Amino acid sequence: MATRSLPQSPRTDRKAKLYSSLNSTTEKVSNVLSWLPSKSSKRLMKNKSATHDLSTSLISYTPASTSTQGVIASNENLELLCSTSTSGIPIYLEKCIEFIENNGGFEQEGLYRVPGNQTHLAEVEKRFLKSGEFDVSSFDTPVHVAATALKSFFSCLPESLIPADYHSRWKQVMMAADDKEKIDGIREALSHLPHSNQTVLRYLVKHLAKVSCSPKTVMNSNNLSKVWTPTLFRPMFTSYEELSSGIIAFQLALELLIINSDSLFSLNTLL
Repeated sequence: MATRSLPQSPRTDRKAKLYSSLNSTTEKVSNVLSWLPSKSSKRLMKNKSATHDLSTSLISYTPASTSTQGVIASNENLELLCSTSTSGIPIYLEKCIEFIENNGGFEQEGLYRVPGNQTHLAEVEKRFLKSGEFDVSSFDTPVHVAATALKSFFSCLPESLIPADYHSRWKQVMMAADDKEKIDGIREALSHLPHSNQTVLRYLVKHLAKVSCSPKTVMNSNNLSKVWTPTLFRPMFTSYEELSSGIIAFQLALELLIINSDSLFSLNTLL
């Protein structure tokens, strides 16, 4: 139905400017949140006019689950899981990565960006807890299920792979003037991590470096750092400024880890 244009009053014009300003602010917040899982971003942006609620949600947002679920019992931590494996790498983690690398994972577009079916993930975890077997071969997209299982493993650890107590050091390192200084700082920061965290981080990042070198995945080091940062750091923030600067620092750190994995994770430089 056609509508008739009415003259704009000064009050109406002020409202229009206010709405325009609010929309601009919300768009900026949305850009900062591009690293978050898509579902969470949509929920946060559902009501664009509720700026106070949005601000509260941002500050208290936790990117990854901190509950001990999945294949990790409530009394288990990373150190214990590493100690019960002959290779020093948690068995479930090894099985996930081995399946991905040996079953066409490097040919899979959107690896780690495209989520696997959650129902299938629950079946995989239940089967592993019951028999110790990791089997995703019966699913339609087994590689994506395995990739989701791998991320879920890290999300369910009692604390993040790069624990919160070390975050300030990592952010400080990323303030260095050039990449060489940043890389040297990362090497030092790695040396302060617990032994089991170093071992697992090396194993994971070496795998991510292989993924980044495969053009068919369309997941270069930058893309991988965006999807993995929330899981590996689980950062917490108390302000917009901290949110913006912190995420940029953690993403850059992870990207440099992936790019320089050979030199940063050589056997004689860590542990």
